[in-house]
Amino acid sequence: MQPEEATSKSQFDLRDSTQIGETEPIFFYLAPRKLVLLSILSFGVYDLWWFFKNWLFANEKLGLKLSPGLRAIFPVIWNLPLFNLIRKVSQENGVTGRFPTVSIFVLWLCLQIICRFCDGPAFLFFVALCALPLWAVQKHINNLNKAVHPNAVPNSAFTAGNWVMIVLGAMCWISYIVGIAAPHH
Repeated sequence: MQPEEATSKSQFDLRDSTQIGETEPIFFYLAPRKLVLLSILSFGVYDLWWFFKNWLFANEKLGLKLSPGLRAIFPVIWNLPLFNLIRKVSQENGVTGRFPTVSIFVLWLCLQIICRFCDGPAFLFFVALCALPLWAVQKHINNLNKAVHPNAVPNSAFTAGNWVMIVLGAMCWISYIVGIAAPHH
């Protein structure tokens, strides 16, 4: 038996793959500003969709046999494995750059916990901050998708469902702010 050649492909090296099309992203290819806006306005509910879509893409594009729905609704358990998978796929496809998965996960987790114990303006501040770790992950995902498929375009358009979330979220934010500002007797 001869040893493997040094040029053999890694498990997730998809640069020359026929497994995915020329413009198909590996993970959820989303404009970071769209992620942040929808995450903040939905008080983090959109994050569950984002987790689901990334696990779904991992299943479809990487041939994994996972349950995206279960992984999305238990992000405390499954975010770090998702972030590590994104880093591994990135490294195997030549995408470099700092992507400290544990630090991003710990920051995300701490912000989620702090958010649950805050009221008033502090709550709104931490709801907004909760989007930042996901913004960093999304930037890395976009670099990976661009490296593997330069012709792929991130999803930056707002769908009807996005607009419903924006309107409802804005109404909730306004309602919350009015409730904070209203004098209490």
